[in-house]
Amino acid sequence: MRALLRVLVSGMLALLMCFSAVAQTAEEQSLATLQDISQRLHRSDTVRGEFVQHRYLKILSRPLTSTGDFYFQQNLGARWRVVQPYPSTIHITAEGKVFTSEQGQPMAEEFGQLLLALLLIDSEQLSHHFQVKATTVDSQWSLTLTPHSDQWQQVVREISVNGDRAVRSIEIHENGGDRTVVSIDNVSHKPLLSDTEKSEFLQIVGQPAQ
Repeated sequence: MRALLRVLVSGMLALLMCFSAVAQTAEEQSLATLQDISQRLHRSDTVRGEFVQHRYLKILSRPLTSTGDFYFQQNLGARWRVVQPYPSTIHITAEGKVFTSEQGQPMAEEFGQLLLALLLIDSEQLSHHFQVKATTVDSQWSLTLTPHSDQWQQVVREISVNGDRAVRSIEIHENGGDRTVVSIDNVSHKPLLSDTEKSEFLQIVGQPAQ
């Protein structure tokens, strides 16, 4: 009887070790795919685009829709500007500091850093806070991000990101049942930021003009 028990226990341990090895291999493959996606995205000094954002709230029968544009400049940061229906602007420095035009509506730096990481597919930042499942089909790719850090587990259930040579959609599922869907279009890498755009950005974030 004891011999049979030892055989059963040994078999269970071997099975658990096998499952663990398979899970570790799958995670390593997803991280490698994430890094490949990050590298394949067209990198340049400037990225511009337009977006449509749908915010689905459980208490509302219809989504809240907003439209706008954004840009990202290497070594400077990003501007996320809502044009319709109510203008508002978020400036995020390259260090992740956030400045918003909405008085009384502060935005935590963590959210600014997450937005920047999602737009740029920053593999280091994303893998630090999320368990990553990454897949590719030809030039298309998709990411499923499940938070494993305490700060995001409290807010986010899951994030899905899809794209090709640029991010095309971001879907954020919150723990309370609300979700946000962002569709990105007209992505380009020209023109570079004008002197006026750079000066405006630096003035808003409180840095001297370069």
